Amino acid sequence: MFNLSNIMRKTTLLACCLVGLIVVVALTLSVKTNSQQRNVLNQKDKRELLKRVEKSAEIPFNTIDDNDTPLRITEATVKEISGEDFTRLTGKTTELAVVSSFPEVKLINTSEKTITSFFVIVRNAATESMRGFRQSKVSIAPGQSYEVKREHFVDPKKEMFSDGKGARQTLEQPKLDSEKFWLDFGKSPDVFITIPEVTFEDRSKWQFKEGGKIK
Repeated sequence: MFNLSNIMRKTTLLACCLVGLIVVVALTLSVKTNSQQRNVLNQKDKRELLKRVEKSAEIPFNTIDDNDTPLRITEATVKEISGEDFTRLTGKTTELAVVSSFPEVKLINTSEKTITSFFVIVRNAATESMRGFRQSKVSIAPGQSYEVKREHFVDPKKEMFSDGKGARQTLEQPKLDSEKFWLDFGKSPDVFITIPEVTFEDRSKWQFKEGGKIK
C-alpha cells in the first residue's frame, strides 16, 4: 500500500512537471512567433516607407555659382523627410526636424573648353563643414549638359564573400534607407551646393573665388 501511494504521488508529480514543460514550450514558441511577426510587419512598413520616399516630390535646393563659373548649376533638388521618418527608415536618430537627401544636380558647360573633371560640394557656411566628391574621367563638351545623381555622393559598401574560387569582394550601392544618403546639415539658407573647381581637357583649371557669395 505504501509503495502504491508513493508511485501514485510520483506519477502525479511527473504529470504536473510534464504539463508545466508543455506550457513553457508553448509560451516560448508563441513569444518567438509574435516577435517574428512584428519583425516582418516592421520590414513591410519600412519597404512601404521607402517606396513613398522614392516616389515623393523633388524639393528645390539652394545653389550658388560664381559669375564666371564654366560649369553652371541649372537645377538642384533633394528629397525631404521628417526626422521621425528618417529614424524609421534608417534606424538612426537625429535632432533635425526635417532631413534632406543628397541632391540631384543638373549642370551645363558654359565655357569654350571640354571639361574632364570637377568638384561638387554641399556646404554649410555657418559651420564651415561640407560633403562632396570629385567627378573625374568625364568629357563634357562646350554647351553640353551633365547630371549628377545623388548616389554619386555615396561610396558603395564593400561586401566580402567566399565561394569555390576563394574570397571575393563585391560593391553594394546603398539605397535611400541608408543614413549615408542623407545630409546631417539642417535646412538653412547657409546650406547650398556649388562647384568649387573644374579641370579642362588642356589640364588648365578654374576655381571659385573665396568670399562674396561663396563663404
